[in-house]
Amino acid sequence: MSVTKPRLKKIAVAAVALVVLVAGAAVAVLARSGREVTTTSKGAYELYLKGLEDERRMYHQDALAAYAKALELDPHFAMATLRLAGNLAGRDRDRARSLVQCVSRNPGNLNEREKLFLAMSEADLLERDPKKFGSLVREYVRRFPDDPEGYYRLAGVLMREGKADETLATYERLLSLDPNQAAAYNFLGYHYIGKRDFVKGEDYLKRYRFLAPDQANPYDSLGELYANTGRYGEAEDYLKRALQIRPDFIPAIGHFGTLEFSRGHPEVAAGYFQRAADMSEGWREKAGFSVAAALSLLAAGRPDEALIEAERLVLPASAPSSPEEFMQRFQAGRLHSVILALSGHADEAEAELAPLTEFPADLAPKDREYLEKSLAGPRAAIAGARGDREGAIRLLRALLADEEGSRGDGFGYYPGIFDLRVRIADALVTLGRPNEARKELQPVLSVNPRFAPALDVLARARGRSPAAKGSAGR
Repeated sequence: MSVTKPRLKKIAVAAVALVVLVAGAAVAVLARSGREVTTTSKGAYELYLKGLEDERRMYHQDALAAYAKALELDPHFAMATLRLAGNLAGRDRDRARSLVQCVSRNPGNLNEREKLFLAMSEADLLERDPKKFGSLVREYVRRFPDDPEGYYRLAGVLMREGKADETLATYERLLSLDPNQAAAYNFLGYHYIGKRDFVKGEDYLKRYRFLAPDQANPYDSLGELYANTGRYGEAEDYLKRALQIRPDFIPAIGHFGTLEFSRGHPEVAAGYFQRAADMSEGWREKAGFSVAAALSLLAAGRPDEALIEAERLVLPASAPSSPEEFMQRFQAGRLHSVILALSGHADEAEAELAPLTEFPADLAPKDREYLEKSLAGPRAAIAGARGDREGAIRLLRALLADEEGSRGDGFGYYPGIFDLRVRIADALVTLGRPNEARKELQPVLSVNPRFAPALDVLARARGRSPAAKGSAGR
């Protein structure tokens, strides 16, 4: 609910499974891999194994606690330190980097597997070199061909490289090593969902549930699929089951927000998103849910409350001290300006946006180009707020093309691609172009024929409802 570089448009946890695979987060391994670690404490080793199991179940808070306790018993436990760093990468990258640096400076007596794991962590978190990271992952698979760890990581690398067929083959190889690797079925399910093969995706997710009926995540994954494809009753049943198993399972709370927004209950959705934000740790997680809550409040006609919610995004004024802090501040300003513009405060949104175009002198050209593209959202919102619907449509279509190029399923805690198309269609109706609007909505309704925001705009396109509010852009 994918990256070595932050994806600014998708900061929510919606790609939870993909983040675990690719963004440097540790992945589940079999106990035989866990035994090949260097520690002086039996208790620390047992906590380490518990952390691995918690990760496999997607219980990342528990995993963090287990690794931290293992390090209390053995402060020099390198693999516990690296796993802790991997789990922190998506929420506190600076701390994750410092943990890897500690092991790099004092590696101790590591075995060959641990040395290679350290090198992968360095390439990912310290050097931020995806090419080197991918090369090291491939070396890990070559040197330890019977270890599922390598295949989990390789699948993530291949997915990031856009090699869908090789990704699929890697998952199949993983399952040939151990057919009971339940989480692999989750990833396969999302793989096929991304290819719009919802039947096969559902089949894999059901296999995941069969193998792990005591875990919250398989029920959440099915609930997400059903919420995004209009099977609302089933979605509610599965998400409730996920929360019965783990009442603090944040993804299921967020997906309840998706479900209620899709049903046409944005005010109820905002409550779920706010609850998820309150429970989340790390600015990125909180910001993702806060944006979803603010957008839901806007859809509910409550702009003042949306602006209050958006204040969660505001960071204290200071010069960024690291590339990670620069990216976080960029995200904060970009998203806050969107909410300002959609709330009708175009001048304030533009003032917020202006300093974001002042990139660091040492920023790589590719990163500069990416950040420039990501500004299409707030610029579209500002154009819409000023009545320039043609400009908003043009910018939204550019943003839509970029979103669809980077993520095939279009799902998330707040339906990003769905919402972009609805906003374009809404502007087209306001411009008196209902046929184009209907065409724009067709990809949404082909996936979820009951997506309430799309049905509302479709009714307007058919002349069955009042004129639009006219706030295109995101």
